[in-house]
Amino acid sequence: MKKTIAAVAFLLLLRLFFPAKALCCDADSFVYEEFGQRCLRVAEYIRQVQISFRLNLPDQEKHRRQLLNEWTSFFLDHGEEPPAGFVGISTDSWKLTMTEAGQQIGMLTYRREKPEKADWATIPFIMLAQPEKFNQCRQAIASWAQLIDSPATLSVEHEQVWIAENIKQLARLTSLATSSESSEQARIAELVKSINLDWSFVTSAKADALNTVFKFTSQEIRAKLKKEFTRWRKLFFM
Repeated sequence: MKKTIAAVAFLLLLRLFFPAKALCCDADSFVYEEFGQRCLRVAEYIRQVQISFRLNLPDQEKHRRQLLNEWTSFFLDHGEEPPAGFVGISTDSWKLTMTEAGQQIGMLTYRREKPEKADWATIPFIMLAQPEKFNQCRQAIASWAQLIDSPATLSVEHEQVWIAENIKQLARLTSLATSSESSEQARIAELVKSINLDWSFVTSAKADALNTVFKFTSQEIRAKLKKEFTRWRKLFFM
């Protein structure tokens, strides 16, 4: 029986690499509280597998099987479309985020890649289980979107303000979304540190090299921030 469950789970995870139409729940059968608890179980089982792999615990197979069973059940019930109540999420956005979450679960459980990579997959499930915080994060991303697309300027002073405002928007969002994800907090801290280091080359540049250094550095920083924005937009089905 265990082998059969694992085989089915593996086939479903393969479908996430080559998605096909899956089942979804209808409005009449959807219960939000139950859905939230299921989301939290998926996230918790991901954490348990991460810990068991990191510490090389003897119960790795038990936690691995728990996660695969829970994810298989979740996928069969909710499939590739947002459940009732999530009217602000498009089918394409839901499918994209859930597909990537499934891929992360598959890489964690079958390939046993660096466990911290799976932190990405826990965030959507934790947030879906907290509707108020979920909506606050989506509002923060919508606000950030208005800023991130601002065109580059030729002014060092204006660009410095733009960078600072983007970091502030990132901090606001991640303070809501990563309270239980220490590795995500560390990753973001490293990102901000690297941006500040990049900008220090501008502030320390000599006058005759300032324009060249500023242009190159501004492009690099904008690329980093836009990549991060895209990542968070995907995490919240936007």
